[in-house]
Amino acid sequence: MNFSQVLLVHGFKASPMLPPWIPWLLSELAKHGIRVLNPQFPNPLQPQCPEWVEKIFETVPVSDFPKTLFIGHSLGGLAILNALSRSAAAAAGVVFVGTPMDTTGRPIESFLGGFDCAAVSHKAGAWFFFYSKDDPCVPFEHGAYYQKKLTGALSEFTDRGHFEQERFPELLSLILSHYEKLS
Repeated sequence: MNFSQVLLVHGFKASPMLPPWIPWLLSELAKHGIRVLNPQFPNPLQPQCPEWVEKIFETVPVSDFPKTLFIGHSLGGLAILNALSRSAAAAAGVVFVGTPMDTTGRPIESFLGGFDCAAVSHKAGAWFFFYSKDDPCVPFEHGAYYQKKLTGALSEFTDRGHFEQERFPELLSLILSHYEKLS
């Protein structure tokens, strides 16, 4: 997997600066000259999938999908799945950070059912999953489900909750190990 830019898709009730590891990651990636797209997604308190998918396509033209690493925190991963299911192009790679496979009691129904994991699995050069066994929002089993359905590398944690920490060195390491500036 090679890519030249990163798209960060925040989650439910979040922003381009939340969780706190996002601004930290932006700062670290800037030190390496990595271009990061980090838009505000519409209505994060009452998100609607079509609006989020449209924002992804506005931010990253389909022609740039093959050189983009997509990173979705929580609901952001579902938005990425929906965008990929509607795209003719595949992404360089996709990273899920605590992405749910069902509503987990939140009003996110519009993000579910708009994709088929088997059909989307070939829409990324590589898949990576970060899940924690102590996540109060998204059970660890959701990560195991995606790892099996999308065939990727699952990183298991026991102490990260819903990944709202200030730093995320494992994600930074993953990005830096695969970054290659493509023209």
